[in-house]
Amino acid sequence: ANAVIADSGRIVIVENEGNVSLGVSRPRLHIAITGMEKVVADEEAALAVLQVLAPSATAQPLTAYTHFLGAPEEGRKRHLVVVDNGRSEILGDERYRDVLRCIRCGACMNACPVYTAAGGLSYGSPYMGPIGAVVSPLLWPDGRHADLPSASSLCGRCSEVCPVGIPLHRMLLDLRAENGGSRVEKVAWKSWAAAFAGRQGRAASWLARLGLRAGGRLPGLPISGSRPIPAANPPRDPAMLVPLDSIEPEPERAAEPLPEDVVSAFRERASVVGAVVVDEAEREEGDRRVRATAAVASTGSVLLAGEAAARGALMDARRIVVEVDEASVVRFPQELGPALAGDGDALILTGASRTADIEKQIVRGIHGAEALVVVVGSGTAQA
Repeated sequence: ANAVIADSGRIVIVENEGNVSLGVSRPRLHIAITGMEKVVADEEAALAVLQVLAPSATAQPLTAYTHFLGAPEEGRKRHLVVVDNGRSEILGDERYRDVLRCIRCGACMNACPVYTAAGGLSYGSPYMGPIGAVVSPLLWPDGRHADLPSASSLCGRCSEVCPVGIPLHRMLLDLRAENGGSRVEKVAWKSWAAAFAGRQGRAASWLARLGLRAGGRLPGLPISGSRPIPAANPPRDPAMLVPLDSIEPEPERAAEPLPEDVVSAFRERASVVGAVVVDEAEREEGDRRVRATAAVASTGSVLLAGEAAARGALMDARRIVVEVDEASVVRFPQELGPALAGDGDALILTGASRTADIEKQIVRGIHGAEALVVVVGSGTAQA
């Protein structure tokens, strides 16, 4: 889970492809697992997290699906497992407690030169990148991940891009300092010193120096100079041969602001995220027609609540048709608080389901409907 709301008991999960929708609508038992640090006070706090999560992770305004899971459907069960596993100890340490503010956006990983070069599997931990280099040694203090804080260039980019302001570079330095004085390392250095401090160690050092003087150089290598390196002739891109002073820089383009009118802004943004925005929609076979509780102009999202948010029916539909009343449009996600009152099921849709797993090409309509059609009108009534 990405968040658990203490006020209503809802579980918040974000996704793009529709896997979670399948997972909560098909099995009779749904088990959600979350760390204790994911508990937030209310819906407003959860919305504050969501507003920075997707932009920091994938540059999306919101993920395609934002689930607010309330009570399960009749005949189904939902269990929530809240995990501590060392988090209480981290919370009690003033040096590292801020790491529990992590929202798992991955911005630090995208910015880290070590992670981008080595990849996630090289960390040997479920937590990767700069955040993993801090969290892993804290959650597993037995030394299995004691080397991860050294997997950093200390450039500080991770701290700069973190949307919640975690000072990761400082924590990496603190963990390095702690590891430098570990019992295992002290024993190793003492053993090395004992081995070379005695008569046998001095004799070994003398013989090594004698061998270097006698040999002078490795056999088969020239005394001076360097070996010739074969010249490489890679294909040249003609565009790279153009003198730099002859290239005119492209003018800087600022992001175009949304229209002041929230309805016009919603229409524009919903189209950008892949929804088809119309004034009327003819009924087609395979449609799932629902009425939105609210809509968000800055993200192009629609909020479905209650029966309209039933994942099973939405996943079975070929096309989702959402009717939006102009009076229900708000400008920013944090203004959805009143519309999310209560503890029932709710779902924020931001375009159709999507994935970029295959060659980083965005493909829409993966596990869910192939298209999302938004009908905008004044006092729109469900057909």
